[in-house]
Amino acid sequence: MVFINRKVNLSLLILAFFFVAGCASNNTIPPSPTKLEFKLGSFDEFSGSVSYRTNDEFDKVVYVNDKAVLTASHIESVDYTASQFLPGAYDVVMELDDVGTKILAEITTNHLGQVMALIINEQVVLAATIYNPIMYGQFIISGIESLDKEKAKKLKKKIRRAMKSAD
Repeated sequence: MVFINRKVNLSLLILAFFFVAGCASNNTIPPSPTKLEFKLGSFDEFSGSVSYRTNDEFDKVVYVNDKAVLTASHIESVDYTASQFLPGAYDVVMELDDVGTKILAEITTNHLGQVMALIINEQVVLAATIYNPIMYGQFIISGIESLDKEKAKKLKKKIRRAMKSAD
């Protein structure tokens, strides 16, 4: 019995050593997976909808379908750039893969006037009305005055984390 306890204690000691050594060598515990979804919805409640409060300066309630129309698995790249229309603001640009491009074209063509929400880890990052079909697979988050360089950089990192989680 004493032999078993020593063996267990030794195993725990070795495990603790590798954990501490890993942290000391700048290896950190990886963050939990990031879930990114695009969902259709409305600013008005409808049957079967799930409500979220937007996490922006507009602080609205958006009601969305439970099913995602696009996920992070369809995003090929993401970057941010200075806005051409709002001085001091930034845009976040996402490029979709071929499947995502087709889905986005179909969704934005068939759901003009509806809302599409970008949801990351169950928080609405953006909810925007679809005014035109998006045919070329490039998704641009723009027109938000409070999206400065730091916020755009953080959003880019969240989206990249979601892309890695989707792999």
